Amino acid sequence: MIFGKRSGTEAYYSPATSGLPEWLLRLGLADPHRIGNLVLVPLVNGPAPGEPYLTQHVATQRGVLELLEQGAGSVPHVEACNHGGAPILILEGDILIGAKQNRVVARSVLIPAGKRLSIPVGCIERGRWDQTSAPFVAGDFSAESSLRYATVMETNAALVGGDAPRLNQARLWSQIDRKLHLSEVDSSSSSYYAILKKHGPSARRASVEYVVGENQLGVVALWYDTLLGLELVGHPETWKEVAQRLIPSLVLAAEAAEQDAASRPATHARPAGEWLAAIAAARIDARPAIGLGDDVALTGAGAVGSCLWHEGRPAHLVAFAS
Repeated sequence: MIFGKRSGTEAYYSPATSGLPEWLLRLGLADPHRIGNLVLVPLVNGPAPGEPYLTQHVATQRGVLELLEQGAGSVPHVEACNHGGAPILILEGDILIGAKQNRVVARSVLIPAGKRLSIPVGCIERGRWDQTSAPFVAGDFSAESSLRYATVMETNAALVGGDAPRLNQARLWSQIDRKLHLSEVDSSSSSYYAILKKHGPSARRASVEYVVGENQLGVVALWYDTLLGLELVGHPETWKEVAQRLIPSLVLAAEAAEQDAASRPATHARPAGEWLAAIAAARIDARPAIGLGDDVALTGAGAVGSCLWHEGRPAHLVAFAS
């Protein structure tokens, strides 16, 4: 039995320690969908218990979630204000546009109803620090897996060490500079979102034939049988909403891997079922999450991931080849 940490050396037991592996092993794999060299293998299960999660994208549109600069502005933090009567799920990899600079969410958080919390983020627009809008708005795409892999590694290390989630901002800026160069995108503020604005529409067109299946909770995304990303949520209705921004970003990740040999994960190829089994067998370290649920770091053979575990299911789980 593996324990996580609240802080320092204080032991903390999470129900995810036993519940998560069992939950993952109950998942089934449906017929794959191919987009070029990207293969998307649906993760399916029976009807999910509980209600679907309200995501930040929908909650922002409905006006029940405000995402604001913290005080005069803090690069690694954004303030999330839930004005509604239900929890709101903010996903690692979500992009926030506006305020003083664009950000990417560094760890998944479930904001309780009526609560205001500080959430961990990273800056994806180095050259701007001026207010363009009071609240942030939701980006149309998720961040690519190459950026998110490093973020998961860094925030996992903080969690295992008993610290608050944090990422290496210098690393993130360096990755974005390289991506801007390879993508031939000019941005006066070194904005990562400029890449998504330029190349995202074509990725969306390429994924237009992707259809969310019945009882689908997520997907295993493979590039030549290498794991570009395994991503799932705890309810099929939540997946339908998340997939609209996630699938085009996975298309972009596969295109980037084709273009840039340095971005290709150095790992053994495996079929989707073996990747799922590796993640189910991963080491689990857990601590109470910033909002609701438990924050889980996953470390396995050839894979690394994170999970926000809430009420007996993953609110959000993501994993990448390590």
